[in-house]
Amino acid sequence: MRSCVLFDFDGVLVDSEWLAFCQTQTLMAERYGVRLQREDCYRYIGGTGEQMARSLVERFALPVTSQALCAELSAGSTLYESDALTLMPGARDFLLRLRRQGVRTGLVSSTASRHILSTANRLGLVSLMDVILCGDMVRRHKPDPEGYRTAMALLHAAPEECVILEDSPVGLQAARAAGAFTVGLCQSQLRQDVSAADLRAASYAELCSPAVWARLDLPAGPESDG
Repeated sequence: MRSCVLFDFDGVLVDSEWLAFCQTQTLMAERYGVRLQREDCYRYIGGTGEQMARSLVERFALPVTSQALCAELSAGSTLYESDALTLMPGARDFLLRLRRQGVRTGLVSSTASRHILSTANRLGLVSLMDVILCGDMVRRHKPDPEGYRTAMALLHAAPEECVILEDSPVGLQAARAAGAFTVGLCQSQLRQDVSAADLRAASYAELCSPAVWARLDLPAGPESDG
């Protein structure tokens, strides 16, 4: 039986990826005359700001260093401080159910801690997580499994005891390399290819259904709550 659930943040706990890309799209058009398309969003999902900035500088021969562009994009982002960013429907109920059943929980994201921690605190997530790891807390980022392996070590959980929820191919690659049971969640505006996941779900409500819960192999079952 599994006893630990790890969550990605963007696209899994909050529907932020398209909104974040729109801010980047506006900044790049206004300051550099670069017109990013919707398909560019899929190119960068799951990676870090540093990785995206490096790619943009190389692709469009921008007159700026990747470090400077990354800082510029980060400074220009107001999404994580905005009330427009809310929890995915059903996410809080799912987390509360896990906590009631004694399941350990963790958040593992490639996004910088200054964004994740402030947003997690505002959304009431901090008290629902046993561990939070952000992009600037590890040396290697997704698709490398370092973040997930570090979270497992902090939770004293073996890979076979863990479920990981992801929404992107890059995130799932990291989750699978970490050795966990993987769930591809397709609840955000940007539906990505999660065919590599062990289990695919359209929503948190589906995850809580008896049949799917049984496949997650977590303690008790949603039908026994209350």
